[in-house]
Amino acid sequence: MIKELDWDSKFFGFKIGSCQGRSLEEKGMDEFIKEFGDKKLDCAYIFCDEKDLICQKFGEGEYSLIFPVDGHVKYELSKKDWVVDKKPKAVPGKYSVINGGDKNEVNTVKEIELLSEDTALVSRFYIDPKLRPQARAMYKIWVDNILNDKNGLTTVNIVDSQITGMVACLLKDDVGVVELVKVKAGFEGMGIAGKLMECAINALFERGAEKISVTTQIGNEPARHLYERSGFQLKQTTKIYHWWK
Repeated sequence: MIKELDWDSKFFGFKIGSCQGRSLEEKGMDEFIKEFGDKKLDCAYIFCDEKDLICQKFGEGEYSLIFPVDGHVKYELSKKDWVVDKKPKAVPGKYSVINGGDKNEVNTVKEIELLSEDTALVSRFYIDPKLRPQARAMYKIWVDNILNDKNGLTTVNIVDSQITGMVACLLKDDVGVVELVKVKAGFEGMGIAGKLMECAINALFERGAEKISVTTQIGNEPARHLYERSGFQLKQTTKIYHWWK
């Protein structure tokens, strides 16, 4: 019922597991609490499809200690549906693609890492006060893994020799996955994010992707608008909760 998460447990310093809402609904809260205790867990992530009836019970009675931490929305874009903008807008800076595994300048990597750390501020790991202290470091590790992965690619915008935005992606077989998107504070509203997404989408399709997926927080309205403007279609909404002992 509850799957133990070794990486999360080691990184955050708590023993953490995960559970699907439908499994909790089928087996009941008593069984969940028993297994939680038997495995000596500190926290369990609970993932629920927005249609799961059990979501309506959270926050009440025996479910009162289940802590909501926003949720995820998953979008997809197929290659056949991708339409290139034939009248591109003028956007500041220049754009380039960094291939995973390339030897990049230390300053370039550092700038990308700082941007990735800022994306943590809208994540469920930052919303949860017990996980918040490690949230930024988690996202730094995330982008470093992409930069070092031979299947990774990161599109960047450069203005006056500084990186002002990035989209970090992975190509998994014939599926491109947009992992992290961030525009530097002070450069929002200039069209940089849209141009970065266009460059990333083109690069992924050119390298063999048949579709591209991206997942973001339910409450991250700027990101959701960006993906929808880029042609992505909403496929799934998942609500996420944390249960602490």
